[in-house]
Amino acid sequence: MSLSRQEVYRHLLKLLDDRIAALQQHRDSLLESLKQETKSTAGDKYETGRAMVHIEQENADRQLGALLEQRAALEHLNGTPGAPVMPGSLVQTSKGCFFISIALGKVEIAGHTVYALSPQSPLGSLLLGTVPGTEISLNGNRYTILDILG
Repeated sequence: MSLSRQEVYRHLLKLLDDRIAALQQHRDSLLESLKQETKSTAGDKYETGRAMVHIEQENADRQLGALLEQRAALEHLNGTPGAPVMPGSLVQTSKGCFFISIALGKVEIAGHTVYALSPQSPLGSLLLGTVPGTEISLNGNRYTILDILG
């Protein structure tokens, strides 16, 4: 595999930044639509429309908060870990490549599939502390640690 840990790290940061920007733009458009909303003679319809915008705004705020937390957690992992596997490690196994960082799931980077896993996930927690040559098993699947990529 010719993929580096820094390449994966930068890709995930950009992915999060793009999601954050899109969500902020959505929030801004919600605020704008709330300002544009004018009181009509159909008072109930006006109030219902405003309430729906507020609910959508609260949902966007929650999602934005979660994304900002993920970004902060990812930034915290900016060092270059070696062996054994620790948070921030890029681990090549017999079943694929895993970046022990934040829970983003399957990500395609430069033609490679990488799984971004939280260290608290079942597989992530099993990978922690392993070194190349270690075998682990989860749900009947055996993983052999081939390399910890820098």
